[in-house]
Formats: sequence, C-alpha cells, structure tokens
Amino acid sequence: MRRKNFKRKIFSCIAIWSIFIGSFLLYSPYKIDVFAAATDTGVTSTQTTSTDNGTTTTQPAATTTVSGTTTTQPTATTTVSGATTTQQTVRISSSLSQPAALASVNRPYVSDVSLVGDINDQSTYLSAEDMTQVPVNDIIRVAVRNSGTITNPSHLLEVSSASGDKITGTQKLVTITAVGNGVNEYVFTFTPDPANLLQPGTSYYVYLNPGFTNDDGNRIIPRFFKFTTISLNTQYQFESNEYRQPDVIHGNFSNVTNSCDYCHGVHNGSNDMLQGGKFGENSDNLCMACHDGTNGTPMPDKYNSTNQHAQINDSSSCTSCHDPHSDWSKDNPNHINRISNTTAQTYNYKKASTSTGTADDFSLCLSCHDGTKASNIKQYYANSTYTSQSGHKITATGDSGSTLNGQLPCAECHETHGSTNMKMLRDKLGNIQITDNTKKFTSSGTTWDAANERNFCLNCHSDSKELYGKTANLPLADGSGNAITGHQQSDTQGCSSCHGGTSHSFIEAAHAPSSATP
Repeated sequence: MRRKNFKRKIFSCIAIWSIFIGSFLLYSPYKIDVFAAATDTGVTSTQTTSTDNGTTTTQPAATTTVSGTTTTQPTATTTVSGATTTQQTVRISSSLSQPAALASVNRPYVSDVSLVGDINDQSTYLSAEDMTQVPVNDIIRVAVRNSGTITNPSHLLEVSSASGDKITGTQKLVTITAVGNGVNEYVFTFTPDPANLLQPGTSYYVYLNPGFTNDDGNRIIPRFFKFTTISLNTQYQFESNEYRQPDVIHGNFSNVTNSCDYCHGVHNGSNDMLQGGKFGENSDNLCMACHDGTNGTPMPDKYNSTNQHAQINDSSSCTSCHDPHSDWSKDNPNHINRISNTTAQTYNYKKASTSTGTADDFSLCLSCHDGTKASNIKQYYANSTYTSQSGHKITATGDSGSTLNGQLPCAECHETHGSTNMKMLRDKLGNIQITDNTKKFTSSGTTWDAANERNFCLNCHSDSKELYGKTANLPLADGSGNAITGHQQSDTQGCSSCHGGTSHSFIEAAHAPSSATP
C-alpha cells in the first residue's frame, strides 16, 4: 500500500511541475520572441497610420530585424486618396521572393505584386500578372526593392478598370526589410475605398506611378499588370484562394450534366467531340454566349475591338489557346492548353514579371505562329541567325526587377484578344499609363505602310520610353557626325528598309531588327 501511495505522489509531483514549467515557457517573453522569430524570420513592422482626405498620411518609423541586427527606418509621409485608417503591427514572412544574392541597385523596382485576401496568410496570395477569379475584397500588395532610402513615398499605383474608371484607395507602407547587400524591401498595400470596391467579372489595369522616386530622386522602373475579378456565377464555389472546390470544370458547369448541353449535342453533334449544342459550334455563339459580359461572366479584354485575334469564326479560335474543361489553378488561371494530351505541362505565355526571353517563354503564341497556322514568328526567337542580330534582344538592368535576357515578350507590343490597331498592336507602349491620346500609338487606314511602320517604331524609339531599364533611342548622326538616313524627322521610308534584314520586311524588323542593312 505504501509503495502505491508513493507512486501516486511521484506522478502528482511530476504533473504539477509539468504544468508549471509549461506555463512559464509558454508565457515568458523569451518564448514569445522565439516564436515570433521562427514564424517571421525577423521581419517586423510598426503601427502605420494613414490620413487622407487629400492631405497627408504619416507612417511612423519601421523597425526591421534581420539576422540579429536591428535597424530603424525613418518616418514616411505620403499623400494618397482614401479615408483615415490605422493599421497595427503586421508580421509577414520575408521568404516570398528573397534571392540568395542581390546586387546593389540605384533605382527602386518592383520585386513582387500580389493580390491578397489576408496579408498574414500567404495561402491567399495570388500573383497579380494576368490572374483571374480574383476575390473582389482582395487588396494589392507591392514589394519595392531599393539600395537607398524611401522616406517620403508618393503614391505608387494607378489602378483603373478596363472601361477607364479610376480606382481610388489607401496606400500603406507595411514593412521595411533588409534583404542583403544594402538592399531594402518596402512592402506597400493598396486598399480600394469602400465606395469604390472592385467589381465582379471585371478586368483591371495596374500601372506603377512613373513619378515614384527614392530619396536620391531615382525613378521607379515602369511596370504594368492586369487581372480579372471573379464572376458572381462562380464566386460561391471558392472557399479560399488556396483551396478550390474539386471538379470545378469551366466555372459552375460541373454542377449538373445538363450544362454540357450548352456546348455539346448528344444527338446532333457535328464531330467526334459532339460540338454543336444549344449555341452551335461557332465560337462567337458557343463561347461568347456566356463570355459577353451580360450574365456576370467576364468578357475577354478588348474582345470587341476592331481587330480581333481570331478573325476566323470557327470553334477552334478560342480553344486554340484555352482548355474549356480544365479547372482553375494559381499556376494556370487562364486555362491555357496543355502541350499534348499525354502531359500535364501547359504552353507558356510569359510577360515582364517572369519572361527570360527564350522561345519557350512564348510557346503558346509560337504554337500557331510557327508558319503552320499563322506567320512564322518562331524563327526570330529560336533561330540563332536572327537572335544574334536582334536589336530587341535585351538584357534587363539589375535594378529593373526582371530576369529578361533575350527577345522582347510578345505582350510588350501586342494585345491578346483584340486591338483598335492593325496587327493587334497596343496603343499604350512602354508600360506607362498614357492619358494623352496624341502620345498613344494609333494605326491609320487598313493597309500597313511605311507611315504606320515609322509611327509604331518611333513611339518607343524616341528617348521617352523605357523597358527593362533600357531606353530606346534614335540617334540622328553616326560616330563621325554624319546624318543617318531614315532617322531624320523629314524622312518617310519604313524602318524595315534598313533594319529588316535581307528580307527588308517589317515582320523581321519588329521581331529581330538588325543594326542596319546596306
């Protein structure tokens, strides 16, 4: 009996001391600091206060702890449009896009742009570029890197809908993090005003304010992003950005098999895929029956423009690029086709944020533009004869935030679904928001001629547009001071007459321009 009582006392003492020691460790300041360091890798932001009614926003000094070293950044004051708000201390992991080594940079540049549901939950982060099905309550998170200081940031973003409606909101400086080699990362958030929230099924354009500078007066590298919010028809299916309901095929069409009848006809299908349902197999009827924007489903950006990508009205025009049966994912938000039925790998349509300039980066475009279905553009990206001579082969500067070291991405010059210009060319070149119509590119007539060619090329080659940290110039004289024929304001010949290689064609001059052709 004594032995049993002795054992009970031993177990009771152990239990009591375990509770005491556990409570001490759990609530001790040391434990809190260790937990914070383990979950945050040492990134801390102080309280941020934003005041705006056309006046000033004040953000107190931000304290940053990296690798055991604590630094304090100066107070930042900004004027933006929005309501007075206060944000408490926020913790964000610094592992989002931190490279192993960083070169010191002189100009501020964007290292990451995300659409965020909860800034403390990385599972809600969506890459902004070409993202679709974005929740309307998301905010925009922008990470800006710079080797100098930014103590008085101006507004960073210019956000508008595809129809031109400007989105006003509140900008906050959330964290300042040292990421190595004297480079700091400043994380800003943009929250739309309550009276001006994002609307469902709408495309939005995001431009960096070209007037945003660091304390040395160096301007930020221009960038442009586009995203589309989720439609009212499908929003209920999504519990979060990370987890989407299984078997979500083409929005809510997986709910009942009767929906298949919109596109497929069991008894009257015209081919082995039974295409030809209620809306027929013509793409304008089949796809645009829903994607015309009338029932809450987003319309493809610029689809109703004068010049459309798919000029041939058949069922393959949309499905040449998009898989109508694939489900949404962060990695493939636009339902891009797989390379083949035997692989899960999809075609690439990369832009400024991810492109390196190789032919594989633009495999979606080049799957048709290889001479089989459309003009052979692939040769200018894959053939070393052309890439070695190309003046559009660009190595991005270290402070551009880009990994480009090759040919310009297709999207720098071309729209995707439609354009008011011939050859699907963009009217806003250079990735800056252009409100002055006289500075936009506008093609004239219905025939591509030397005048259109010069107008297009000189829109960038005018010492006024900057891409990937490089400015496109137009020297008027050579090294000996002699005037360059074709570069004078009075000249009228097409640029391809000298820069179009042996073919003297605009298609070569645009995609792989040579320095000159005798």
